[in-house]
Amino acid sequence: MTRRLERSAAAAQPGSVPTVGSPEFFEDPYPTYRALRERGSMTRLGPGVLACTRYTHCLSLLRDPRLSARRFMRPLSHYTAEQQSRLSTWLRVASIQVIFMDPPQHARLRSFLTRALAPEAIERLKSGIEALLSELLDTIPRGEAVDFIDTVARRFPALVIGEVLAIPRGDGERLFHWCDAFMDFFTAVPAPFELALEAQQAVIELIEYAKPLEPAHTPALATT
Repeated sequence: MTRRLERSAAAAQPGSVPTVGSPEFFEDPYPTYRALRERGSMTRLGPGVLACTRYTHCLSLLRDPRLSARRFMRPLSHYTAEQQSRLSTWLRVASIQVIFMDPPQHARLRSFLTRALAPEAIERLKSGIEALLSELLDTIPRGEAVDFIDTVARRFPALVIGEVLAIPRGDGERLFHWCDAFMDFFTAVPAPFELALEAQQAVIELIEYAKPLEPAHTPALATT
């Protein structure tokens, strides 16, 4: 299967559709998705970056022990050695994130998260999450056109995370800023160095912010 996927990737290039990661792509990604799927099961998005467009192939790749999730250096690979040396905090934090872990460390932490986010735990959070959404929707002016993504979809996940971690509502804008910095960095392919510095600064600020939080609040997900 590997050789077949490689042949598909070599021939697969999207045509006159928005490039993945471009502003036009985020406005409407579906023409690009369709073009990528039509051109093969594996598509080369750039140097060292492949996209798999078939569910069964994604599943096979995720289960292939020859592949590793420890890709936290990938977003920095196009930077110079001097630039990478300026991102030491980002590297230290990214290296211990669960999305960048291989078994058995990944399985151990995933098991913890699975218990914390079990259906019964989510059910206990449901009423609070619904109240948050209602409050957010109430801020939208009636009869006016709004950007739903920016007004609701971007803010709502951060509000839920803040509520679960007992972050004061008044600090919501700081949380939005940190989340935006992370997403801007991760979704730009390749990311300009300035975005990497902004993401690292967001990490530093978030770590400093979390230090004085009461220990009882930090593991809120695990105890709900």
